[in-house]
Amino acid sequence: MRSEKAARLPTIDLIAQWALFAKFNHYADYFRSFQTNNGEIGMSFTVPLLAGPRVSALAAQAEADAAHLRIEINAARNRISLETRQSYQTLRKAGTAREVARLDLDVARDEVSVLLAQMNEGRASLQQVEQARFIEDEKWIVFYDAQYAAEKAAWDLVRQTGSVLAALQ
Repeated sequence: MRSEKAARLPTIDLIAQWALFAKFNHYADYFRSFQTNNGEIGMSFTVPLLAGPRVSALAAQAEADAAHLRIEINAARNRISLETRQSYQTLRKAGTAREVARLDLDVARDEVSVLLAQMNEGRASLQQVEQARFIEDEKWIVFYDAQYAAEKAAWDLVRQTGSVLAALQ
């Protein structure tokens, strides 16, 4: 915006040029004094006489572009904040699900232990014990799935917050 407004002001440019020419014998025939090293230095003055509404229009366009970029930055910031909050919620839910699965597994393991003790006493059948072991195996699968979901949620949060390298060290 400042550069567009500054377009109304006069400008001064410093110009410099240097050249190195090859020596040819026939140049001496055409030029009285020929030098292989040649340099020029000078200044250029530009004074805008008829800037018109172009400069103010370009300044307004630059201001509109800056406002648009500020809106996009705020939208991106809000989106990232929302995604981070959702990742934290997912992590908490996954941790809770893992804890519930672990407690459910503990109950199934205790039930198998009780049924084994009852089978040794003759009060439970082998079919009941096998059914309890099958249920315990299913609880192990649910527990491993919940553990995987919790670890995945944690790594997703670490990736999103940009601290992957810190977590690996």
